[in-house]
Amino acid sequence: MHGRTKAQKYGGEANWDAIAELKQAVSVPVIGNGDVQTPEDINRMKAHTGCDAVMIGRAAIGNPWIFARQRREELAIGDIIKAVRLHAHEMVAYYGEAPGLRQFRKHLKCYFEDIPGLELDSLLGTESFVEFEEGLEGWERPLLLTFVSKFAGKPKLAFQLRFSPKLKVRILRTFRSIYQDRHGTDAVELQIDDDGRRLGCKTRRAPQSLHQYC
Repeated sequence: MHGRTKAQKYGGEANWDAIAELKQAVSVPVIGNGDVQTPEDINRMKAHTGCDAVMIGRAAIGNPWIFARQRREELAIGDIIKAVRLHAHEMVAYYGEAPGLRQFRKHLKCYFEDIPGLELDSLLGTESFVEFEEGLEGWERPLLLTFVSKFAGKPKLAFQLRFSPKLKVRILRTFRSIYQDRHGTDAVELQIDDDGRRLGCKTRRAPQSLHQYC
């Protein structure tokens, strides 16, 4: 059952109380739907309505990790690119090359909607999967350099960038992934306070520039 009426369309709030009433009235399993945007919302809906399962619609576009109850902002940029490549491949395999890439465009925009400054035109305009893969190749490096101009030559790094705390966390996680590939899993430690305002990492080595690790 979706907690939003036909008249509401995509506006307003979903009525979770109606889902709870339905659950109390029937003996068959009830699946709840509506206004589930985060992993925490899944738990809230189940607690509020008593429904047996939760269905996720628009919130999964560009964010398939919600089904694993994983927060999107915890992902490294490379994880997103890997998912984009796999998703596009499966769309092409099912619909055909040109139709599959055309239908994938809305998903591509959503995958990168919270990363400013990206030029997606070349990927949105192509109907060749080979060209699409070539366009994705090496994106992790320029994406990371979009946010970080240099890495100070000190063991401790703190970002003072004008981006949201969630985006800063993703930058740090991406850096950690790249740095660990070079120096081992214990080479870097992330430091993130509770409210996400102070972010940093400690490394065993102090590179003069982040560019050499991207």
